[in-house]
Amino acid sequence: MRVMTGRWDLPIEMDQVPPPQPINLQGEAHEVGKAMITWDSNAGLGLPAISYQIIRDGVPVGTSSNGTFIDDQLTEETTYTYSVQALNRWGKQGEMSDGLRITTRTDTIPPRVTSVKAISETNSLLFRFSKPMDKSTLIEDNITILQADIVNLEVTDEGAGLIVRVDELGFGNVYDVSLKGLRDASKSANSLGEYRQVSVTAWPDLDISDLKSTSGKLYKVTTFEKGSLLYTDRNYRAQIIPRDLEGSMLIQTPLDEKKNDSNVKHSFSFTYNRPILIYIMLNARRLGHEYHGFKMLDRDRFSVQANTNYKAFAQDFIQPGEALLPVPVYGGRRPNMYWLLVQPIDP
Repeated sequence: MRVMTGRWDLPIEMDQVPPPQPINLQGEAHEVGKAMITWDSNAGLGLPAISYQIIRDGVPVGTSSNGTFIDDQLTEETTYTYSVQALNRWGKQGEMSDGLRITTRTDTIPPRVTSVKAISETNSLLFRFSKPMDKSTLIEDNITILQADIVNLEVTDEGAGLIVRVDELGFGNVYDVSLKGLRDASKSANSLGEYRQVSVTAWPDLDISDLKSTSGKLYKVTTFEKGSLLYTDRNYRAQIIPRDLEGSMLIQTPLDEKKNDSNVKHSFSFTYNRPILIYIMLNARRLGHEYHGFKMLDRDRFSVQANTNYKAFAQDFIQPGEALLPVPVYGGRRPNMYWLLVQPIDP
């Protein structure tokens, strides 16, 4: 692109003219460990900016297509210097904005226990905290388990996780755990509290077995991921899957079950060894009355795209045992066949 400028009418290659310098750079310590900065574009010669590069302490940390950027994972009570540089469609960099100094907030938020799981196969209690903890406080003297003796501890995820191994966790038994003297790793050393008691039940890793169908057709169990086959008799594969469902146990079903004689009632069953949540994945609008208790979930969050769009109907099964489901589905004009996803839950 060329324009004529000056009294000599000299051509200027516009793609070689850098975009204008961003102006009016402002910012604040947005939250603990975060900073938000804003700026204005600047009219001037050259193609307009299509993106902005954000520099923190001389190092690029991200880009933005508008005049706002949030920088996270920052250290508390620390001063950072920010500047912004515009880029045009040809990648030409403009002049750096003036610098801006921001000091992050002090972390005064107390930590929380976000989850506790007991795994009977490994005789382990798995703790997750809302933030990294002071590792010097994650010691045996600060943890009491009334129904078991602690063997050893393992700190994980830089202090955000803790594995407590004990002498024995019985399948299905409930254990009372007390924590005291735990602090987070912030400069404020926020306390978890002098006493926090939680009760957890020891469950084994999920195992699905004894797949049976009265029709005699083939059912299989595998792990659900992008590209997974959905049926045992069709080459239909999952293309887009939600994060909430990825890694679930997938029960592949035969699509030809929908061709069963409507006068013959068929069913499918399997056994499971711990509480579970079952998702019936179906392209019909609703389930029949035989599936009482299954509720349709949010389509945006639990839909899977494959040869068609499959919606999720879910129900929890709290006690280990056998699941028995009718096949096929008669919730619409024509019979439909589903496939299943199964996840372990801690009731």
